[in-house]
Amino acid sequence: MSAEQLDAIQARADAATEGPWETVRHDLSLYVQSKHANLQANLGYVGNHPEPDAEFIAHARTDVPALIALVRVQAAKLDAILALANANGRAGWLVTPTEIRETLGVSA
Repeated sequence: MSAEQLDAIQARADAATEGPWETVRHDLSLYVQSKHANLQANLGYVGNHPEPDAEFIAHARTDVPALIALVRVQAAKLDAILALANANGRAGWLVTPTEIRETLGVSA
């Protein structure tokens, strides 16, 4: 995934109604809604079993930003390892596990 794609996903997440979102049953319908704004999406009748869809949509508001943050952290770690591997013209094969751990701030 490119940085531009990740930035576009981040922009959509940032523009969405503030989370967390939740699923709520009302009569025979299931809704996804936010406590912070007038957001309400009717996912249909409970008899159609939309619960997994509703849970996915509701959790996406907090899951997507968390995943974006994780991807950015992992990309930064990979960049740090690649920079280490390329330091002083060394091939990546010459980087030791200890050097990688030190670069990432991970103990043995």
